[in-house]
Amino acid sequence: MTEMQRENVQSYPRPPALEPVPQRIMIRLGGVLVAETTRALRVMETHHAPSYYLP
Repeated sequence: MTEMQRENVQSYPRPPALEPVPQRIMIRLGGVLVAETTRALRVMETHHAPSYYLP
């Protein structure tokens, strides 16, 4: 797993920016894999933590 660069949410744009996520996203709940994709999108909106959307 690669180290992610630190970001400042105050520098995110208005209107929000949408970008593809180059990494594989895996979501586990209680050790069980419940979602996995290589097509996730990340939304960056000023003063909000990034949101990840999975198809």
